[in-house]
Amino acid sequence: MVWQTILVILCLVGIYFLYSNGYLVVQSKSAATFIGSFSGGKNHCGFTFTRCSGRVYRVLKVKERGIYRFDLDAKLSKGTVRFQVLNAKKLPLLTLDPDLRRGRVVLEPKQRYFVQMQFVQASGDCRAVWEKEETAE
Repeated sequence: MVWQTILVILCLVGIYFLYSNGYLVVQSKSAATFIGSFSGGKNHCGFTFTRCSGRVYRVLKVKERGIYRFDLDAKLSKGTVRFQVLNAKKLPLLTLDPDLRRGRVVLEPKQRYFVQMQFVQASGDCRAVWEKEETAE
């Protein structure tokens, strides 16, 4: 019984570690088909989907303070897709959609941010990429 409790605690600690470092993706969606990845520790995500509604998000870890540029490439046959950068309170700092495909936001290290893709009866594919802009010193 003690070993089972320890094993459960270790699993929960491992899950929290993966989530807080951006390697665990949280999904709440329904779709006829859904293929894609929200790469943990990387600066991109890409999805192909049919009749998808819901959202997919993960923690965004920032190592350096700076201006980060986000680009959304969405090729939809119907519905809508929205990509958001959220702060720790899950309030939007930046929202991209097929009409507004590029944006910039200042991010701080040691702050918790989330990146989220929302789908509303969407079919097609989309990809989001982000990177820190280089500054001249």
